[in-house]
Amino acid sequence: MRNKNSLGRTAVKIADAVRAGVLDGKTPDGQFLMSERELAVEYAADKKTVRRALKALEAEGLIQAVDRHGYRVVPGAFDPDRGCPVAYLSSENRDVAEWHVPAALILPALQEAGSRMNWSLLASGSRHRSPKEIVAELRSLRCGGVVLDNDDAPVLEALRQFGIPVVMVDRWVEDAGFDCVMQDGQMGGALAVRYLLEKGCRRVAWFGPAEKTPHNLDRFSGMAGALDEAGLSLEPGLNIKVEGNTI
Repeated sequence: MRNKNSLGRTAVKIADAVRAGVLDGKTPDGQFLMSERELAVEYAADKKTVRRALKALEAEGLIQAVDRHGYRVVPGAFDPDRGCPVAYLSSENRDVAEWHVPAALILPALQEAGSRMNWSLLASGSRHRSPKEIVAELRSLRCGGVVLDNDDAPVLEALRQFGIPVVMVDRWVEDAGFDCVMQDGQMGGALAVRYLLEKGCRRVAWFGPAEKTPHNLDRFSGMAGALDEAGLSLEPGLNIKVEGNTI
């Protein structure tokens, strides 16, 4: 938090008033504040003083600047005492009891991490739900960030527009604009090949889904790299691709 003495009395007054409105919920999540000009009139201050106050609040994580739009309230304002700091938004159904792997394994790990910080965690599914409904739920529970394993384009766009911090897990979408954490499928493919080579195999086949998802390409590259490392290559007839779940 910026030293109040460095702001000046008027800037501190403006920052305190705007902060109180955010923390009291009077300024809803995602809503834009009054413009710098309007705040300057409201508090009889010049624009530079208003800007200093807003920059101090931005450094606290309460508001964020949006090009050509002004400043808006960060969803949840990152206050664990006021709502769910983090939401885990899965591509599964809304009923957590029906979740499958890997979502069913990721959820308890997130819950354990949250409990260590005394944070509550919203677990919700996005299947058969509109982006508008999802954002409304995040807003109502004052979530400050989302762990997302959904790569649906409308959902991604809705979260970008909402302005909430997002980390994609077990998913990767090029140019999504979000940080991403994915399992190391490349190393898995390499380790599988090295194991077979240690067993004396010299003709290794690739048997996997035909769909070119980030996970599949990652594993395939690990397998191909390990073969190349051993001076071998994947023979055309041994590249077996499976459609869907059929064998």
